Amino acid sequence: RPPRSTLFPYTRLFRSAVVGGSLGAVALNDVAARLAALPGRLFTIVHLCGPTHESRFVALAADSDDWVVKGYEDDMPMLYAAADLVLARGGAMTIAELHATQTPAVIVPLPAGGGYQGLNAADAVAAGGMKKIEQDHPDEIVATVVALLGDAGQLRSEEHTSELQSH
Repeated sequence: RPPRSTLFPYTRLFRSAVVGGSLGAVALNDVAARLAALPGRLFTIVHLCGPTHESRFVALAADSDDWVVKGYEDDMPMLYAAADLVLARGGAMTIAELHATQTPAVIVPLPAGGGYQGLNAADAVAAGGMKKIEQDHPDEIVATVVALLGDAGQLRSEEHTSELQSH
């Protein structure tokens, strides 16, 4: 992973990114807020909430020094490469960039389009580099992110699996 950067300026043990696409995904935004509210959280959150949701989430994150909210990020490959874990939708470009940067991820497919986002992630999920959870299971999403970021051994295993997939 690249060194901590302006994307992840805080010193929590792990670095997570929540990415809801350019328009922002309400379900992922809500999960990001739940993650940020966890007591004793061991990870920094960079939350890309979409420009239309930015003012709301910037206000929610105002008292948190380790929940960074942005409407949009121009350098997604750098964000993915700097993160220990990404929570995102399963668009083709997202899956490709996560694969290229060997970043473990929890994928929450958009429940539309005949399930193509779940299919985009299917190979990585089968190989163990990503986990897929439907958006109507927010408690499971939160628990999975916390478990992965709270278990350095499992996270390294996911990262190793992501690395093997790229070869």
